[in-house]
Amino acid sequence: MSKNQPRGKKQTVSNKRRWRVILVFVFAFAICIAIGGAFLIFRDLVYPDMYYVLLFDLIGMVGLYMGAIFLCAFFLYLFFIIVFINPQRIKRSKVLKFAAAGMVVFIFTVWVVGFSSQEISRDSQAFQDYKEGNWTVKELLVRDIYGPNKRSNITILETDEGDMVLYWRPFRIYRDQIYRFTYLEKTKVVLEVEQVGE
Repeated sequence: MSKNQPRGKKQTVSNKRRWRVILVFVFAFAICIAIGGAFLIFRDLVYPDMYYVLLFDLIGMVGLYMGAIFLCAFFLYLFFIIVFINPQRIKRSKVLKFAAAGMVVFIFTVWVVGFSSQEISRDSQAFQDYKEGNWTVKELLVRDIYGPNKRSNITILETDEGDMVLYWRPFRIYRDQIYRFTYLEKTKVVLEVEQVGE
């Protein structure tokens, strides 16, 4: 009995340590999502100051992507504990199922990290282009219009150069009409839209 007592105490300490790690992942996820969501809300409030619109959009998306990564890390940690440590002594057949699920989550996590890195890099470059005045000006035909709606004020304009992102409409825009767009090449965010002569 004296041998089992230290072992039980050691297991209790290990369990507490695991719970602390889990709580760190949960709190990190919640904080990142809260920060990201808050900055995206602030983004809609500061228009038409495009400097802060782009800055808040960048910070907001970084927060959301980091939240997604922490959530993936949370599940990976749980699968790691179950498969390699198995404190609950789960049957081997069930452990193999958890291992398979863990591999799926791992592959998804790698994809999320790669995708978020590309998106953050692109948005960072677009923000830098805005500060340096590297803007593109073109007259484009608007083929279709999506938004805004009750959930977002953002309008997506389908053009030959791709989908343009318009945070706010200065006037009514019609399909099959040509407009002069000033936009950022990297993200297709419209800085200014002008009507072309009748």
